[in-house]
Amino acid sequence: MNASRLVLPLVIWAFLGLFQSKLHATHVLGGEITYRFLQNTPTGPEYEIQMVLYRDNGPSTAGLGSSQSIKISSSCFPTGSTTLSLNRVNSLNNALADGGVRTLDPLCMIDTLSHIPMSKHVYKKAYIIPMGCNELWFSWSVCCRSNSISNLVTPGGKRFYLETHLNRSYGENSSISFGRDAPFFSCLNEDVYWDHNLTETNGDSVYFGWTSSLENRDTALQYIAPHSFSDPFPAANGIVVDSSEGIVRLTASNIQGRFQATFRVEDWRFVPSLQSFVRVGYVLRESTIDFLAGCNLPPAIDAAGTPNDSLVNLCIGDSILLSSSPPTWADSIYWFIDG
Repeated sequence: MNASRLVLPLVIWAFLGLFQSKLHATHVLGGEITYRFLQNTPTGPEYEIQMVLYRDNGPSTAGLGSSQSIKISSSCFPTGSTTLSLNRVNSLNNALADGGVRTLDPLCMIDTLSHIPMSKHVYKKAYIIPMGCNELWFSWSVCCRSNSISNLVTPGGKRFYLETHLNRSYGENSSISFGRDAPFFSCLNEDVYWDHNLTETNGDSVYFGWTSSLENRDTALQYIAPHSFSDPFPAANGIVVDSSEGIVRLTASNIQGRFQATFRVEDWRFVPSLQSFVRVGYVLRESTIDFLAGCNLPPAIDAAGTPNDSLVNLCIGDSILLSSSPPTWADSIYWFIDG
């Protein structure tokens, strides 16, 4: 076959591949990489590596693919790194349930999907760590972030980056895992309660907090003032973080926008021989959070109520006017407040 006839198709294919990768990246809203120790084998310890990616389904139908390649960095590799292909084991379209929770009542929880059509993609693969590899970094990167992010400088030209660290120097370890999906929305002027539902299975200590969103391990993204990595979005009275439980509380302000936030969860182990704590791992969890206007539920009369005995569900900021028509002195209104 004449090789010169292959040049144009190959160039077009390469261009389309590059374009599609960029298209995919603008849809990525967040994610994390975690690991779990499975067993010791003759060639080294076996771990399960998992990556979760959250995607905005709204702009188009571009997908994330049935597999994703992550980078594993360590000084034990001759070239400093290797790659591992993870297979998609689950893909949930329009099934994100925990993206935003209001503090008072589940009845005040807005419908995420009516505002942000999303999907959750889970990738996994078993991996045997070579003997002598004690410290490893698992990472995934793709270009580029969405231009709609409000708190980052020129986000559209910056790569999306996830990273997780494992230190086996003091024994095998499973990373901290998340029992709830990452947060992705809130209503303006509402109380917000984000519980990541952290699970630590090794008896180690947990530290949960903020960190900079990254383009790669050595490059932190710049924030637009007055925002910073520890103050990533507008809050009326500041942001309260429970560093041991992985809970974030705030009252959203009246500023609408899309904001990038990165949570860092560290795993600390007490080493008797050192008489001190040593960090044995961390996970970075990225989240793009939309602060939305007009998404709170209006007051609603319980359908099970009767004209003489009705329940009205009220959320923070709601108001209701009660009147009697025609008014009579015999009319009575009773209030019963539950919570």
